Amino acid sequence: MGNGILIYNVFVEENEDNKYRLNVEEMYLWSVLRRLMNYNQETITSIKFIDEYTRKYLNTYFYKKVSPSRKQIKNCLLSLVEKGVIHSDCEPEKDSEVFKITFAKLNGGHEFIPFSTFDSMNNTAFIYIHFAILKWKGTKEGTFNCSNDRWTTILGVDSENTAKKYLKQCEEEGFLYRVMGDYTSDKARFGQSKQDMYKYKTTPFTEEEKSNMQRVKERKNNPTPDIESIGNSDYLFDTGNWTVRGKVELTVDDYVIYLEHKRKTDPLSKDFVADCDNKRKFIMSKNEKFEHVDEKLKKQAEDEIDERKRQQKEEMAEQRKQAKMDKVKDGQIIVKRLKSGATDPFDDEDVYLDDFNKVKTDDTIYFVDFKGDLDTMTIEQLITGWTTDLYLDYYNYSDDVQEELLHKAKEIIYTHGYFDVDTVKEELKSVRKEIANSHNRDRSYDEEHEGDLIHEDQDTPPINLSLRKRIRTYQPPIKIQL
Repeated sequence: MGNGILIYNVFVEENEDNKYRLNVEEMYLWSVLRRLMNYNQETITSIKFIDEYTRKYLNTYFYKKVSPSRKQIKNCLLSLVEKGVIHSDCEPEKDSEVFKITFAKLNGGHEFIPFSTFDSMNNTAFIYIHFAILKWKGTKEGTFNCSNDRWTTILGVDSENTAKKYLKQCEEEGFLYRVMGDYTSDKARFGQSKQDMYKYKTTPFTEEEKSNMQRVKERKNNPTPDIESIGNSDYLFDTGNWTVRGKVELTVDDYVIYLEHKRKTDPLSKDFVADCDNKRKFIMSKNEKFEHVDEKLKKQAEDEIDERKRQQKEEMAEQRKQAKMDKVKDGQIIVKRLKSGATDPFDDEDVYLDDFNKVKTDDTIYFVDFKGDLDTMTIEQLITGWTTDLYLDYYNYSDDVQEELLHKAKEIIYTHGYFDVDTVKEELKSVRKEIANSHNRDRSYDEEHEGDLIHEDQDTPPINLSLRKRIRTYQPPIKIQL
């Protein structure tokens, strides 16, 4: 099993006809039950055990007092059964009565919460808040835009102050990150400008993702000598030398600021660009040669913007790779799998699994190699064994034997409790030999055997190297009579 919990997005979706929507305590109980799930996708437990487990190992509770806490656990359990997200083999009469839970498979996508993250959440609301934000990571913007009023409804609390309190605690514990919204051109009551909602993520915002208001707030909270470089300006962003009074020499960085805001459509950016254009015209009116300088600086700024985008793209790719590697290290099973209905053999996608038991023979799995780098290998390579030349040679096993080997690999992982490439590879050596011997026992030396070494390249048909060796070994040499 992977070292984490896969939670369905539908649990926090806000549409009124969502029959699977859970409240805070139901979500927490469901997560605890998944945390305790065994290799057979079942959780065998009792109400008493759940109460003691959450208090002792998760440092949280449904109620401070034991009796109402266990009553609430039972109520939530019955509600989860009624909503169809779990199935129980009985309705416990006593808190100590053992029962078995199985889990419904739901559609609509899911997200992965590592055990280490879940175990450190000492408030039942934290998992709900964290997940409600996390499910938005795959969207175009990758953020959850939400007002305090909406959070009050999402969490089912009585007041905005309570919602704010939970959000602040969650932020202090590092389970969410947020930035304040910018003011817009729309007007609210009494002629005031409207402000965009807070944006939420479960990972830190980059400087580029932060709002102008957030940057200003951070500058005020963390003043540095560089703040003076902004100059005397009514704008809530860095304006470079454009708003500096008096004689000043414009630079490539100034034109980068100018061109970036020229591509924006918000009112402040439009006003800023207009001020920049006025300054350019004024300088040109005083200096004919500036027109050439202006064009040169714009060209250099465009090149600089392209370079920054390239670097940003590389950094984001590296961040995604690092995030993926962190999840793999934390026990998450991630595979590359051909998209449903795809005809292109390279049209694959990353699939996050909550259990190695769901891996298929044609998957490619991510792992961290001995150098600490993220790497991949096919499941077929893992179960059939590595050759000295992975590109040209491979050990050939029939589909039935490969399924048998994969089943053995799953048993090895279950025994150890985690997925480790080297452990699986080492323990499968003897298993492969045993399985191959049992299948090859009745085969002739001049037939293909399970586990034969095949050499294959683009220019020649596949060559069974093992078969050739057996024929040379078992066939007597031809004697020539003189």
